[in-house]
Amino acid sequence: MNSHSPNPSEPDRAGKKRNSKWVGPAILLASVLLVGGGIGIIMTFAGDSKGSHPDLLLHTVKRETLAVSIIERGTLESSENRDVTCRVKASKGGNSSTTIKWVIDDGTRVDRGQHIMTLDPAALEAQRKDQNIVVLNATAALIKAATASEVVREDNKKLLLAAENALRGAELDVEKYVGLPRGTLLNMDPEKRAKYIREIETDLVQFTALHRVEYRTLDGEFQQLLDDVSGRIELAEAEHEQWKDKAAYSQRMVIKGYITQSQAQADESRLSSANETLKKLRTEKRLLQTFVAQKTARGYCSLFKEAEVSFGSAVNQAKAREKEAAAELEARDETLKQEQRKLHDIDEQIEQCFIYAPQKGLVVYFQPDQSRSGGGSQTSVIAQGEPVRDGQKLMRIPDLDRMQVVARVHEATISRIRPDKSANVAERMLAVSLINRNILPQLAMLNDEFIGDMRRSYAEMEKEYSERGQKARIRVDAFPDKPLTGYVHFIASVASQDYFTSDVKVYQTVVSIDDEMPGLRPGMSAEVTIQVENPLEQVLTVPIQAVLGGPEQGDKRKVYVMTDTGPQEREVRVGLSNDEKVEIREGLDEGDRVVTNLKALLGDKAKTRDAADAKSGGVAKGKGKGKGGDPAKK
Repeated sequence: MNSHSPNPSEPDRAGKKRNSKWVGPAILLASVLLVGGGIGIIMTFAGDSKGSHPDLLLHTVKRETLAVSIIERGTLESSENRDVTCRVKASKGGNSSTTIKWVIDDGTRVDRGQHIMTLDPAALEAQRKDQNIVVLNATAALIKAATASEVVREDNKKLLLAAENALRGAELDVEKYVGLPRGTLLNMDPEKRAKYIREIETDLVQFTALHRVEYRTLDGEFQQLLDDVSGRIELAEAEHEQWKDKAAYSQRMVIKGYITQSQAQADESRLSSANETLKKLRTEKRLLQTFVAQKTARGYCSLFKEAEVSFGSAVNQAKAREKEAAAELEARDETLKQEQRKLHDIDEQIEQCFIYAPQKGLVVYFQPDQSRSGGGSQTSVIAQGEPVRDGQKLMRIPDLDRMQVVARVHEATISRIRPDKSANVAERMLAVSLINRNILPQLAMLNDEFIGDMRRSYAEMEKEYSERGQKARIRVDAFPDKPLTGYVHFIASVASQDYFTSDVKVYQTVVSIDDEMPGLRPGMSAEVTIQVENPLEQVLTVPIQAVLGGPEQGDKRKVYVMTDTGPQEREVRVGLSNDEKVEIREGLDEGDRVVTNLKALLGDKAKTRDAADAKSGGVAKGKGKGKGGDPAKK
C-alpha cells in the first residue's frame, strides 16, 4: 500500500500567516532576554508551536484495505546439499590420511557420478602388497591346520579301536570264565554291570548259584574245571570202593588159606593209594572252588575294569585332541578371514581415494568457520598436494535445481508464520520397515547414507502429501526483475541472537523456492515477502514511520497528531501491519493528521521505522531496532 501525505503547501501557507503575526513580539522578547544577561531557549508545542516546524510531513488517517505481510532479507542456499567427506583412514602414528593428488576446480558444475577428486593411493597400495603376503601365509597355516586335524581324526580312530578291542577281550575273558553269554557285560546298564563284577570278585561260586536260573546255564571255564575235578573224584571214589572190597576179600582168603599174607598186603597198599588219590582230588576241588577259581575270576574282572577305564580315557583323549585340532583349525580360519577383511578394507580404502559426485550440482570447497576467522588448530586447504584427514569435509555439492532462502525473522512476528505441516512419509516408511523385517534389511536401516537416500527418494511424495506453509514472494538481488514464488518450509525451534543487537531474538526461517531459474547460486542475497494474513478490509492505517517504538513495546505506541495548537503526543493501540502501513485499533479517528517525519520533530529521540527500512529488513540508523508486524496481537 502507498503512503498518503497531505499537500505540503497547506501547512506552509498557515505557517507564513502565523509567522507574520508573531515576528515582532518574538524579536522584542529576544532583545529583552539578551539585555538582561540571560540566555534561554523556549520550546513548546502549545499555542502557536506549529509554526516552529514548517518541515513537518503529515498524513491523513483514513480507512483502507491493509495487506498484512512480513518482509525479511535472507541468503540463498540449496535445499539438497551433499557433503563429500574423506573416508580414507589415517595410518598408525600419523594424523593425515593421505594427500590430494587431483581435485576439480571450485565452482565447477558436475553431474552425478562425475570424478571430482583423487587422493594419493601410493601408501595404501604398498600396504596392500604387504597384506597380500600376510593373507597367503594365513592360507598356508589354515591348510596345515586342516591336514593336522585330519591326522588327529585318523589317530583317534586307531586309539579308540585298540581300546575297544582290549575292552571286548577283557569282557570275553570274564564271560568265558564265568560262563555268561557273549556280550552280556557291555550290553548291561553301567550300574548293573558294576554290581555283577563286584559279585564275581567276591564269591564266584555264590554268583553262579544265584544266577544259574537267570542264564539257564553258566558253563564257563570255571564250571569245566569244577566238572573235571568232580569227575575225577567220582572215579577215585569208585576205585577206592573197589580196592576196599578187594582188601576185605583178601583178608578173608588169607584166613581160609587160599592166598598168602603178602598178597593181602598188596591189596591193602592199593587201597591206601586209592584213598590218597581221593583225598588229593577232593582237596583240589576245594582249592578250586575256594581260591583258584576266585583268584582267576578276580584277575579277569580287574583286567576288564582296567580296559573299561582305558577305553573311557581313550574316548576323552580322542575328544580332547579333536577339540584342540578343531580349535586350531578355527583359529587359523578366523585369522585368515581377519587378514582377508584387512585386505578388503585396504581395497575399499584405495577405492575411496577416487571420489565421485554424489549428485549433480555445483562444487564448493569446504572451509570451516574456524578457518574463515583465522582460528582452529588445523588448516583445511583444498588443493593439490595438501594433506587430508579421515572424516574431513572436503567439499559440498548443492543441487542448484532446489534452492531456498534462509531468513531471520523477529520473535515478535514469528508466531504469524506457518511452516509446512509434514506428512512424515519417510519416517513412517522407516518405522514400518523396522517392524516388518521382510520389507527392508535391518542393517540397511542403521546406515545413515541409506536413510538419506531414502528420504530423497520420498521427497516428491513428501511434498505431495504435506500441507504447505504460507506463500511467499522472493526477489533475488542479482535478478531484481525476475520475482520468484515459494512457501515457508521450516522455522527453527530455538531462537538466536540478532547480529547487530544482542537483546533481539530472531528465528531462522527457511523459504523454499518453487520456480527454477538458471544462474541462482548459494550465497546470493534475496528479499522474502511472506503473506501472513488475509487482507484487512476498511481499517484505519498510518505509515509505519509515524509510530514511535518497536515491537518489543507491545501494542501500546505513541504518535504525534497535528492539532490547531500544534503537534500533540497521543497513545494508540496498533494492530496488524506490513512494510508500509500499520493498523490503528484505538486512539485515532478518520481524518486525523499524524506526523510522519518524527525525527524532524524529536531529533535523535525518534525511535521508529521507515518504509525503506522495512523493505530492507534491517534497522535504519538512528531509528531504533523495531521491525514491522503485529507484536500486539495476543
